[in-house]
Amino acid sequence: MMIDRVLKILYQNIGQFVSGQNIGRSLGVSRSAVSKSITELKNKGLDILSVSNKGHMLVKMDDVLDSDIITALTDKKTVFFDTCQSTNIEARKLTHIQDIELVIANTQAKGRGRRGRAFVSATGGVYMTYILMPDLPPRHSMLINLAAGLAVFDTLTKYGFEPFLKYPNDIYLDGKKVCGILTETLADADTLMWAITGIGLNVNNEIEEDLADIAVSLSGSSGKNFLRAEIIKEIINQFDYYMTQDIVRHYRQKCAMIGSEITLINDDGTKINAIAVDIRDDGLLLISHNGTNKIAVGGEVSVRINN
Repeated sequence: MMIDRVLKILYQNIGQFVSGQNIGRSLGVSRSAVSKSITELKNKGLDILSVSNKGHMLVKMDDVLDSDIITALTDKKTVFFDTCQSTNIEARKLTHIQDIELVIANTQAKGRGRRGRAFVSATGGVYMTYILMPDLPPRHSMLINLAAGLAVFDTLTKYGFEPFLKYPNDIYLDGKKVCGILTETLADADTLMWAITGIGLNVNNEIEEDLADIAVSLSGSSGKNFLRAEIIKEIINQFDYYMTQDIVRHYRQKCAMIGSEITLINDDGTKINAIAVDIRDDGLLLISHNGTNKIAVGGEVSVRINN
């Protein structure tokens, strides 16, 4: 669409005037088409200054989300909901539309985490699902989870935080959960047809009082508010990067729980105390229990977080 292409140019030149003529020339459209897009962007709430004989300037980004803004910043065709059941549910409906890559929502009514747990999704957080068509065999689908965890970990590090990455992809700050990630896949015996990775990150949202002991937001931790569109942009950039890398090698370097004592909580509720030994090349966790190494499959890892 025209509007996201115009915004991309303004964003790349944020704080500087760009003439409508130059924008139109670079996009192969008329100045009047550019002017129309500028008006639409202003109506979305973006802080754009237009001055005769100077052009248009994106003065600053505000914390505004919509499909055109996210598409402009990420280069991913985006579907935006003010509210939906969950971005993963909506993404599953869109996997057959090849050019849709991102689903974003301001709020979710039925956000989900592992084992069907509810993920509270109040206004101010980042709730997104990335639709991927990865060139991976089904047995390596866990690598997508690890790449997503690394992407969020690196994004928070870039913003000055000191996150803790817990296998496979929960992110903690100050000993409290700040991000949850859920990947769902469709595969046959040999082919991973699609994967959808849902990321719920507490950014500017208030944490409910009954969750304050176990959850935290970026604003709550730092005392500052953040631009969610730019956080989404950074997460997607990092995600794309890791999907081209040796994911396990990077994960071993950044997952602080390797070598630590953990508790593996099985699906039936039983618990095993073990040592997190390593991450296998297929992304599965290798643990040591009673002197024997085994793969942790299906259970949930609990670890004491000191930061």
